[in-house]
Amino acid sequence: EEDDTKYMDELQEWIFDKRQVVTFKYLADKLGVSSNRAKQMLYTFMTERDRESNLQALYLISGIFKETQEHRVEVAPETRIKRYLTIYSYHIYSLHYCQNDTNIELSVLFDIDKTIDKAPQSIIHCKEATLRSKPTKQKNKQKLEEDDGKE
Repeated sequence: EEDDTKYMDELQEWIFDKRQVVTFKYLADKLGVSSNRAKQMLYTFMTERDRESNLQALYLISGIFKETQEHRVEVAPETRIKRYLTIYSYHIYSLHYCQNDTNIELSVLFDIDKTIDKAPQSIIHCKEATLRSKPTKQKNKQKLEEDDGKE
């Protein structure tokens, strides 16, 4: 329970004192927890604040959009959920301080998450896995020519 108090204090400071936008990725990175745990922390913080008028949550929503009948994924306020016919995924994405019910610029979220070097995104790890180099057009062309010659 001491850990819970600590992260609640951290969130209080980041959101209300420093006026930071706190995404689940940022929280996972800063506290060294999984992404799912970070989402739970954000949700708990929000619900324990009884949805204060100055606290705004954004959600990642994935589903079939009513207007277009197409699949859509977006980060948006909770009120947007009613614009979906079917919901595939829905979770808290971020919390931030908000005055006068103004919406956050979504590019701010991108900048925040872009700065995170290594937030734990998965519990699955493989030490032997290595990144492949990006193949060049020339290498691809050579590979195709080699494959054609084998037939």
